Amino acid sequence: MDSKRCMKCGALKPLSEFHKLKRSWDGFNYWCKACKNDYLRDYRNHTGGYRPLGTNPDCPLFLGVYVAERVLAHVFKNVSRMPKNNPGFDFICGGGYKIDVKSATRGKNHPNMWVFGINKNTMADYFLLIAFDNRSDLNPEHIWLVPGNKINNRRTTSISESTLAKWEDYRPLDKLDEVIHCCDILKGAM
Repeated sequence: MDSKRCMKCGALKPLSEFHKLKRSWDGFNYWCKACKNDYLRDYRNHTGGYRPLGTNPDCPLFLGVYVAERVLAHVFKNVSRMPKNNPGFDFICGGGYKIDVKSATRGKNHPNMWVFGINKNTMADYFLLIAFDNRSDLNPEHIWLVPGNKINNRRTTSISESTLAKWEDYRPLDKLDEVIHCCDILKGAM
């Protein structure tokens, strides 16, 4: 027996196209790998166990990866996006600088503060910090482009309403309106 018929799609396929299953009569799953994977993906999407990142605002990575990195790619010119899970930085700008994008919302316990996870990242030349009001509305309130040597020795960087003046030198002057516009477009696509 070198092949088996999938009970889902009805196709006759080689045994290598089936997962092993001890409790079946022949030791292989009843559905082929492709049908089983399709079923599991649809099941997870339907039950909320797994959804694509762009449609899952509850995912911890949604704000930083889906929203903040898209904002940088659309607002700043001449940036090249790095592959997913690239260590240390998310983009390289036209000047060759490595940029790591960080985002934060106002904290529940500290509603006047944003905390950005820097994790002692010494690879990035710059950190783009985007402060949002909350996860559901995604209204950007502040944006800073901070040189890496100013904050890369920290695990986190906290910016509060009372310390905004300290960060004034790092504001890209004309970019906040573009960031707001880009976030509005992203909210419309969700």
